[in-house]
Amino acid sequence: MGTRSTTDSDRERRRLARETRALARAEREDFHRGGALVLGPISERLDLLERIALLLEDGQREVEPEGLADLTRFVGETPAVRDYGPSARERNERIAAILIELGGEA
Repeated sequence: MGTRSTTDSDRERRRLARETRALARAEREDFHRGGALVLGPISERLDLLERIALLLEDGQREVEPEGLADLTRFVGETPAVRDYGPSARERNERIAAILIELGGEA
């Protein structure tokens, strides 16, 4: 089995950064369409997702493969229809854990 090239790795990081931003955009639009329930957790989530995207776009920073795998699973999931209260906090905690796994600071 061959090793992945840096170009493939960079391409994967850029793809994940785009998917992370698309998820943030979708959650922001869905949140506004559904009416403001809890602005704090949503704002925190959007900030965490943007920080993940920026980290991925920084080609000088190394990221952990486990974090990439967890992020890939996360962006592939369908977000909850109603995401507030404890479920919103749990989702934000999961995103913060992925950010830490990738080598960032939550």
